[in-house]
Parts: sequence; structure tokens; C-alpha cells
Amino acid sequence: MRIITSIIILMGLMGCEEAEQSHGLTYVVNKSIQSIEVPAKGELVAKTSTPISIPAGIFEPQQLAWMVDENQLVKKDEVIARLDATKYRYELQQKGLERKQVVIEKDVKKNTLSNEEDDIGSDKKLIKKELTIADKYVIDDVRLYSKNDIIDKMKNKDYLEARLANNEWRFDKYQMKADTEMELLALRQKEFDTKMMMYNSSLDKMEIKAPHDGVFVLSKNWRGEKTKVGEMLFPGREFAVLPDLSEMQAELYILESESANVKVGLAVKVFLDAYPNEMYRGMIASIEPMAQVISRESPVKYFKARVDLEQTVQEKMRPGTQLNARILLTEDSSDPLIPSTALYQKDEKFYVDVLEKGQWKQREIEMGVRGSDLTQVTEGLVEKDVVAIFPLIKEFSR
Repeated sequence: MRIITSIIILMGLMGCEEAEQSHGLTYVVNKSIQSIEVPAKGELVAKTSTPISIPAGIFEPQQLAWMVDENQLVKKDEVIARLDATKYRYELQQKGLERKQVVIEKDVKKNTLSNEEDDIGSDKKLIKKELTIADKYVIDDVRLYSKNDIIDKMKNKDYLEARLANNEWRFDKYQMKADTEMELLALRQKEFDTKMMMYNSSLDKMEIKAPHDGVFVLSKNWRGEKTKVGEMLFPGREFAVLPDLSEMQAELYILESESANVKVGLAVKVFLDAYPNEMYRGMIASIEPMAQVISRESPVKYFKARVDLEQTVQEKMRPGTQLNARILLTEDSSDPLIPSTALYQKDEKFYVDVLEKGQWKQREIEMGVRGSDLTQVTEGLVEKDVVAIFPLIKEFSR
């Protein structure tokens, strides 16, 4: 656009030398320039891409240990990135050792409880034998024994029955104790089994594989930076994409100061840096609603837009290819275009200074699309009108 403006000024200088003497630089209205263009820069992106993210089943940030080179062709199920698995291997080993210890404790406890059960069972059998003997030799005729003998024998039987009841109570308590202790050990073992399963699952996710054939392309964060090996990444964080190369788009960055008339549907000319003499046409498909900075080194803000290209040449178009573009605010218009600096506003109307019979006159015009360098005039000017590029209102009468 700066080059076009220079050409316009040069044409004005060549066509109106005499007028220049009294009013500075001038421009002769002509219809040879028929478009107002807004410059933009950007790169090629795929219209559809499969995001590559840190697996969501991991519950803490992970360090990216390795990944394939950017723009490398990859095949389905090929490993394209690895996370640092050192911690999970160590934890898995530790939990495995702790689980073995619990299994040993379970075996020891089982043997101990079995011995206790045998002791209680043996004691119970002995008491029952003694009760049997006591019942067998019960006193049928109290006249045959002394009173003391009778009392002793009855006391002995009561004692044995009390011992048997106590033995049965001990057995019930033993059962409760044994079940509780074995359940606690089983719960501890289950806890280690669960943790080991979790660590194994995490280890399985340390290798990230390509979901389909494609080209490995790194994603940019909000600062425009790409992920590097060694960075800590949160689960679910996208760090790369596998684009579909059959249909490409241009992603443009438009200066906020030049974006006033840029809208969806405008035609765009795209020039790849690698093939600067080849022009591809497209149309703006979307524009982000908010301007943002694209570099930490500069506060300048840009609007990001996506352009659908009329054709995709896979041999030349790859994601990340740098490009320059021209957004056509007007194209093939029959309305004249003049330098934007020629206009001035008064009482909500727009005017230009036009040379009429050697005198500068103020003329009201209807303005169409206004760009940073050129403005479309829909009414008020005709071809070959001489317009002051930098009007000096105080120098001439109206």
C-alpha cells in the first residue's frame, strides 16, 4: 500500500506541476487503480487437524522428554512423543515391594491365626472329654459318698461347663478378630493393587502415538511460542497437531490499526514466501473478535483471521509456511480512489479540495470504503479532477 501511494503522488506531481506551485502535492483522479488493499502476514494451517495432547488420565503435570522433529511425516500408531516416566517406574517398584510385604504378612497372620484356632479347638476337645468322664461317674446314690465328696464332684462339673462356655466365647472372639485382621490386610493389599494399576496406566500413557498418518506440527501458546522438550505440561494440554494436508487455509495477522473495514467474505490474495511470484486467491472465512499481541517483544495487537483458499497445492503448501497477503476492501470498483490524506471532515460531512479553472474549491463528497492509504469516493468526483493530497484550507476561498 505504501508503494501504491508513492505511485499516486508521483502521478500527481507529473500531471499538475503548475497547481503544485500554489497548493503542494496533487492527485489526478483516474480509475486505473481499482482496489483498496490491507496488508497482512501469516502462515498456512490445515483446515482440519487432530490435536495431540497430554493424556487426561494423568493427574499431575508431566515433563516432555522427547518428540519427533516438527514437520516430520508420521504413520498411524507411531510413537511421536514420550513423557518422563522415571517417577512412575520408581513408584511402581516401591508399591510392588510394599505389596509383597503385605502378602507375607497375610501368610504369617494366617498361620498364627490357624495355630490359635488349633489351640482353642484342642482345649475345647479336652474339656468335653473331662465333662464326659464327669457325667459317666456322676453320683447316683448319695448314701455311698460323703458329703464333701459329693460337693467336690459337683463343683468339678460346674467348673468344666464354665470352661467350655468360656472356650466357645474365646472361639467367637477369635473368629471376629481373625476376620477383622485378614480384612485389614486384604484392604492394604487392594490399596497397593489399585496404586500399581494406576501407575501402570500412567506408564502406558507415557508414550503418545499418532492417531493417523500426517505431519507432526507443534502448536503455539497464547504468546506464540511452541512447546520444547523438557517443558512441564499439564494433562489435557495440546502441544501439537496432525493436520489434514488435503485442504489448507491461510491464518492471517492483521494490524489492529488497519482492520476497521476487514470483514468475513472479503477476497484475499496470498503469496507464499517460498514462491513469492505465485498468487493464490481466497476469502476470509472467520475473524477473531479481539485483537491480541503475537509477540512478547512487541505490544502491537493484531486480529487473527482464517482464509479459505480456492486451491491447495500439496507439493508447495505445508503447515507453518510463511506468507504475505493482501485483503481487498474493494475490487474491480468503478468508483474513483483517492489518497486518504486528501479528505477532511466538517460538520459530519467529508470534503476534498479540487482545482477548478485555476482556483481551489471545496467540494463535498460521499465516501465509500476508507483504507489507511486510499479511500473510495462514491459521489462528488469524476475522472481527471485534480485533488489536493494535503489540503491547506486556509490558503484559498470556498
